Order: sequence, then C-alpha cells, then structure tokens
Amino acid sequence: MRDSTLFRRGAVALLVSVLVVSAGASTALADAGTSDTGPSNVQSEHANESDITINGLDLAFKDIQITGNALPEMSIDERTYSIDERTIALNGMTMTINDTEIGVNELTITIEESTLSIQNVGIGSE
Repeated sequence: MRDSTLFRRGAVALLVSVLVVSAGASTALADAGTSDTGPSNVQSEHANESDITINGLDLAFKDIQITGNALPEMSIDERTYSIDERTIALNGMTMTINDTEIGVNELTITIEESTLSIQNVGIGSE
C-alpha cells in the first residue's frame, strides 16, 4: 500500500512538473518584455499573471524502464488515475532554459476530466 501511495504522489508530481515547466516556458516566452540581467549572455523574461485550463488530457506511459542509483524496486502492470478537477497555484517561479531566465509571478493551472494511464512500467536501481 505504501508503494502505491508513493508512486501515486510521484506520478502526480511528474505530471505537475511537466505542466508547470511547459506552461511557464510558453507563458513567459509569449511575454514581449525582455531585459538583460547578470552576464551579458543571459536574458530575463517575466510574465505577471496567467491562467491555464487543461480539459480532457489523456496521458499514457507504456513499456518504460527507469533505473538510477538508490531507486526502489517497483513494477506496475497497469494503473489508471482519473482527475475530475484539480487546481495548482504558483505565486512565483524562476527557471533558466538555454541561458534565458524565465519567471512567472502568478500561475494557476486547472486540470479537468483527465486521465493518467500507466502500463508495463518498471523502476529499479542500476
């Protein structure tokens, strides 16, 4: 039961991370204001406020083997998670991608009517 909860939290964290990075990058890159900060080759772009709604997203992870140092041994034959409605709010985030600093002051992501399916996934140490 503990492995199931741990994996569920990990899967949700992975989904949120992917959504936040892609949403933050696209939002910040769409902002026209650019200013130089720090070294001359680093640019900074900041968006003030953004709302993103994702409806009907269906993600499927199939036939994946993940290995790394100190990872727990786990295998998943088949699991499906449904998201009726979840909202994630960030009140500030900064990241650097390809020498460009991207910042978002306020970001709200709402996920509705979406599913995450996992089939034949293995996790283990090297």
